[in-house]
Amino acid sequence: MIFIIKNFVKSKFLLVLLLSSCQINLLDRGNYEELLSLLNSFSEEEINDYMYFYENNPYSFLVLRYPKKEVLFVAASIEDGYLLWVGPNQELIRTLNGKIVSTYGLPRNIKTLSPSKVKFEKNRITSHLVKFDGEPSNVKSSITLFDEQVCKFNHPNLISDKCIISEETIFIDNINWQRKNIYYLNDNQEVVKTLQYYHPLEEQIEITFYYKR
Repeated sequence: MIFIIKNFVKSKFLLVLLLSSCQINLLDRGNYEELLSLLNSFSEEEINDYMYFYENNPYSFLVLRYPKKEVLFVAASIEDGYLLWVGPNQELIRTLNGKIVSTYGLPRNIKTLSPSKVKFEKNRITSHLVKFDGEPSNVKSSITLFDEQVCKFNHPNLISDKCIISEETIFIDNINWQRKNIYYLNDNQEVVKTLQYYHPLEEQIEITFYYKR
């Protein structure tokens, strides 16, 4: 419930989303009243029917699924490939190619201090500094898998029944913490779904992205 590629992909995680996302429909970042008006124009049942909401609202959005609740965020702005999404209670999520790099207003929040060092390349370990609830840690990550498979879910931005699946291993040495994030890409190399850990004290979350153009 809502609360108010193929062969070349195997060499590296392509940043096509940085280009294609420039064409998606965005809500004015500062117009929070417009977001409330948009959400209030739909019933709770209509918002929870994501295909209906996709077909009848003008903006790109994502659905963030916690273990016990779901929250809908609308795309508000894009800058240097980073997408900003705003929630019904003015929560903020910033993503790069489907990966959460900063948040505001969530149960636990993060801020990537060196976002330019967030890389998506296979078999290359990258390192960037992240604040988890204000405490900085060095986060290392590595893309370890690219695999094309039949998608086991329906999505309006899927061009075919195939997905490129990318697997990212993330680890924080000083607390001996390691997890795997999974990204599902369509034929345009856009992340349409991800299962990821964005905070060491949070459970895995699921995000589904819906792009409107």
